[in-house]
Amino acid sequence: MSNCFNGRNGALSIGSVNVAQLTSWDLTQSADAVECTFMGQAWKSHEAGIASWEGSCEALFAGDAVDSGDANELVRVDTNSSNTLLPGSPVALVFYAVDGVETNKWTGDAIVTSIENSASLDDMMTVSLSFTGTGALTNTFHP
Repeated sequence: MSNCFNGRNGALSIGSVNVAQLTSWDLTQSADAVECTFMGQAWKSHEAGIASWEGSCEALFAGDAVDSGDANELVRVDTNSSNTLLPGSPVALVFYAVDGVETNKWTGDAIVTSIENSASLDDMMTVSLSFTGTGALTNTFHP
């Protein structure tokens, strides 16, 4: 029987450091469909093209007063940290799905393409990161 993975046990590391106060992450893998239709055909034909991947994450905005918890360092997206990320920063990413016993992870190198900070009167301040993969994304399942 296969296990289900609860989102609350997900994690994302940039380099070898976990993202502080992570609330969600997304990972999308895709491939181009290259058209190879020629005259006289009644239906379009396609061949698989180049694969790519991209992702994003959202976290509570972490300032200097935030406790680092068990980790020695946590990636923070602010201007007061030695681990500050900027658009254009190259990063090594690991997306984790953990069910308490088994771990499924996706690993790849990427470029940070955007950073969005959000604040609302009735909610916590958040930061969102988007990245585009450079090269292959590998998937590893550890029972």
